[in-house]
Amino acid sequence: MYTVSFFNLISTIMRKPLLLSLIFFVLSVTTYAQSNVINLALNKPSEASTIYDSRFPASKAFDGDNTDNSRWSAAKNAVTDQWLQVDLQEATLFDRILVTEYKNEKRISSFKVQVSDDTVLWTDVAVVNSSIPDGGIISFEPVTSRYVRLFIVLATREPTINEMGVYYQKTPLPDLGVTMKFEDMRGPLTDVELTYYKAYLKGLSPATNNIGNTLVYGRIGLAAEGMAFMYAATRDREILDILIRHCDYMLYCRNDQPGGDKRTIWTGIVEKCWPNKAIGELDQPYSGSENGDILGHIYFCAYLILLSPELHSLEAPASDKLTDWGTTYLDRAKKFIAMCDEGMEFVEKLIAKDGRMYYPNTTAWRAMGTFYSDRNGRGIPVNQQMMLLNGFQKAVECYEVLGINPEKKKEYMKVIQNSIDWQHETLETRKITVNGVSQEYCRWYYHMAGNTIEDYGHAAFTMQTYYKLLDSELFTNLDAAKLIRFSNTFKYVMYDKATHTVSYKVDGSTPSSENRPSAAKAGWILLSIVDPELYDYLLTMPGNTATDPGLMAHFLYAKSKMFGVKGFTASPIDLSNYGKGTGIESVKTASENIYVSGLVKDRLFIETGLPLKSVKVIGMDGQVLINQSFEPEVSVAHLSSGIYLVRLEAMDGTVIIKKIIKQ
Repeated sequence: MYTVSFFNLISTIMRKPLLLSLIFFVLSVTTYAQSNVINLALNKPSEASTIYDSRFPASKAFDGDNTDNSRWSAAKNAVTDQWLQVDLQEATLFDRILVTEYKNEKRISSFKVQVSDDTVLWTDVAVVNSSIPDGGIISFEPVTSRYVRLFIVLATREPTINEMGVYYQKTPLPDLGVTMKFEDMRGPLTDVELTYYKAYLKGLSPATNNIGNTLVYGRIGLAAEGMAFMYAATRDREILDILIRHCDYMLYCRNDQPGGDKRTIWTGIVEKCWPNKAIGELDQPYSGSENGDILGHIYFCAYLILLSPELHSLEAPASDKLTDWGTTYLDRAKKFIAMCDEGMEFVEKLIAKDGRMYYPNTTAWRAMGTFYSDRNGRGIPVNQQMMLLNGFQKAVECYEVLGINPEKKKEYMKVIQNSIDWQHETLETRKITVNGVSQEYCRWYYHMAGNTIEDYGHAAFTMQTYYKLLDSELFTNLDAAKLIRFSNTFKYVMYDKATHTVSYKVDGSTPSSENRPSAAKAGWILLSIVDPELYDYLLTMPGNTATDPGLMAHFLYAKSKMFGVKGFTASPIDLSNYGKGTGIESVKTASENIYVSGLVKDRLFIETGLPLKSVKVIGMDGQVLINQSFEPEVSVAHLSSGIYLVRLEAMDGTVIIKKIIKQ
């Protein structure tokens, strides 16, 4: 798998004009957030006390390449008094180094940072009697010198370092919890990125209501969805525990719960829902489709617990809001599902007899104002249907794992399929010529029918839900090709390379009353997993990613899906596990013990502890392109770029299907 470091990326600017603006985005959101920050040691002359062999010279620690094979390693069993130094070639001002140890193994247990003008007399600027700190940053008072040396006093094994950077920054690096950061936006998810992300999460206060839809597309709602994806990517228990706490608060502030308003809404009763209007507003009795998204967050958390059998019997984090949630993770998951099921009773009131979603057609609904009376009985807009589908889908997935509610599961799947089909009926597929090649894109409307073109922000909800539905592989009228058409709409119709903004509407227009959006949206980021080219476009869009936990999480999750993880142990959860068996005991299926590289170039790598019989690579048109006995490496060099299915058959007859993207 090929990855591009931040510094490699800089060297390609002149050859890739689109990436020119990417640099400005990177500098705006990483820890090194100032344009004057450069790695002073990059590709400078270097030396080391010893080397393991010729594959791992000192120079590999200063080449800007963070991949596993580009590193310095000391001689075998050399664990004391080892050093790595760099010649900055002239007296230079700096105040920190950044050390990235191989796979974050923390072999170094005590060290010094030393400086010199002649390599004869060395001065200590930092003495640390512990391992390299999380994040790898060692700061000290500004110093001017030519030579910089990392002197390793003691290590548990021969020290091995991927990169050692030297920096000077007038603005101090942020402390953990102040901001989040990228190490390499086009490389694997790293331990440093995860550390900064988790630290920021710990300072995120849970919401106490849903006024203004903070639990939906607001800060907490997107953060919760992002936490779920990040736990799926890393299986980091700290992230799950924080997500559980936020879900506790969501349920505590539900309308009927102790933290809720006990508000009578348009149905005439105190519903188990989350009103989003402030008390005193004319439409304060309103509550509707947004509830599906909130329920989806909580179901998602429960689903992840169900797919983590190693946690089931362990004590879950205590709630500081409610006390009757049970003590184990499995107890908490079942409580979440039970309370979400109560909320679904309200959501179901938006489903008509034909299985489609409509605004209510009642006197009480119309009484809330002109906006509501104009829409009574009409089909619910696309983005709002997607909010509802989040709840329906995650409920279905939880039911499947537990082996419960078969009739309800069937009903909910029909509702989801009806929504997909309804939009499919109104979706306009068009063609545009790009660099001499005809490309399909699409145009669609805010409502399933009408003349109001959908906008960029609302469309993000559609992309987010469609990605999750596609990943489940449960529904028709929804395939990768359809999502690619949505992506093409963004790239070829909406996006402007000069300003790195997109049109307000999906048809390329922007009303005079609106500004062109300039920040990426979570749903579009998920879509880039299906179309990696879209990822490059999204990176060029400036925004507040470093302080937006929802947006950052979706970027990090997309990185993990496209480039894998690096520097820490991860056991990702396959979110397309649906249908691999019912009952908790069968959750850990064969597919969880098989890893297939998702983004491949010339060779497909398959890691498994299970005996496999055969490998097939299938095109999206169903054509079998490779059919052979199992090998851990499969050549795919002859295949064109695109999305493929890998079909693996185990010796016991179990079939596992994974999606890959061929570069």
